[in-house]
Amino acid sequence: MRAYILTDSDRERLLRWLLEDIEDQHTRNLFTQIRKNITPLRQDLQLILAVIKKLRQEKRWTGRLSRRDELTRALNTADQKLKTIRKRKRQIN
Repeated sequence: MRAYILTDSDRERLLRWLLEDIEDQHTRNLFTQIRKNITPLRQDLQLILAVIKKLRQEKRWTGRLSRRDELTRALNTADQKLKTIRKRKRQIN
């Protein structure tokens, strides 16, 4: 899956057209591409939004922990417990 639809240049041109009404041939070509591809783009976006909704419902939007993440969390938890025990020991002595 690609990480973008528009290039930075395309975004700049479209924003310039929206804000300042400036257009050139490249901008007009973008208009044509938008008109030509709006249906599949809309369908893809609807599919992606449905997937996001289900991932959120299943509490998976932030992703799953890898074994490395689980190990790091376990080590951090153990380290915090050890610090707490040492602190209590110092308070007793």
